[in-house]
Amino acid sequence: AILITAPVLTHYTPSIQLVENPTYSNTLHEVLNEVKTYGSMAKDDLVYVSPHVVMPIIEKQGARIYFRFYRSVAFKGMDFSSEDVILYIHPEDYRIILKNLDISEDKLKVTEIIPEVRGLLRPGTLFTQRDSSLGLWKINIDTP
Repeated sequence: AILITAPVLTHYTPSIQLVENPTYSNTLHEVLNEVKTYGSMAKDDLVYVSPHVVMPIIEKQGARIYFRFYRSVAFKGMDFSSEDVILYIHPEDYRIILKNLDISEDKLKVTEIIPEVRGLLRPGTLFTQRDSSLGLWKINIDTP
């Protein structure tokens, strides 16, 4: 049984997903390349990045991974100043990030960097539902 299910899960399912939605893969590559461009900024300022795409800059001093449970673990909001940025890849991450910041929403500026594309079909739902859509957005403090 494992000789049948293993290739289905590791090869055929991802292949079907990418054939059905090739723009997802292209967008993911664009997101990774764009995150990499923030590497020079992460030397002096903080750059919070989704854990799914942080690898291009993780070795930088100012690179930070944001997690949905940040406040409950650190017992405070994320350190975030006027020179820092937060990069996120799923639209629903915005509300999660707001819960972990001590700054009001009206002081934040959200910029779409890479337009949103639909998510991949989910095998757990027999390919009837999709994962979260993918794009890249940047949050920084709006300075007048």
